[in-house]
Amino acid sequence: MKATIALLPALATLFASAVVANSFSQSLVEKYHLKPLLAHQAPLANAQGRFTIAMVFQPDCPWCKKQASWLNNAQAQCSDKLNIVLLGNNGSNRELKRELKHYHSDIPAYKPNRKLFVAVGGIEASPTTLVFDAEGKLLAKRRGYTDSDTLSVVASQLTQGSCAI
Repeated sequence: MKATIALLPALATLFASAVVANSFSQSLVEKYHLKPLLAHQAPLANAQGRFTIAMVFQPDCPWCKKQASWLNNAQAQCSDKLNIVLLGNNGSNRELKRELKHYHSDIPAYKPNRKLFVAVGGIEASPTTLVFDAEGKLLAKRRGYTDSDTLSVVASQLTQGSCAI
């Protein structure tokens, strides 16, 4: 419950000033020049005009794997309403690719660069959950494990109740 209290006021404050546009200037991937971890990975389909929940993970991170169950459910149930993205950090491409076995195979995975890290104010721990608006602007950042209940409330709010996990 504490995590819900910590994340939701930040979202509410940012939502009060954010305008969700139906037009989309550029995707998160284009804006930050993210490189896919898998060569055969399809680009985000119909990513325009949708919020994105991204999780920064690293190799051998038990809390990342624990948060993976919510991400996997969200990808299976809400991929048409919400973008779910993985951002691999603190490992070689090979190590990060190996960790992808814990995540739904349809979740796009990228290796973030310095531009993204600067834009989000750095990444101090894994997992770190990032919420972006439709134009790739950071709305919320939560360091450490975020429980499923909190993530479900956030997803529901972002999709105006159409994504219930």
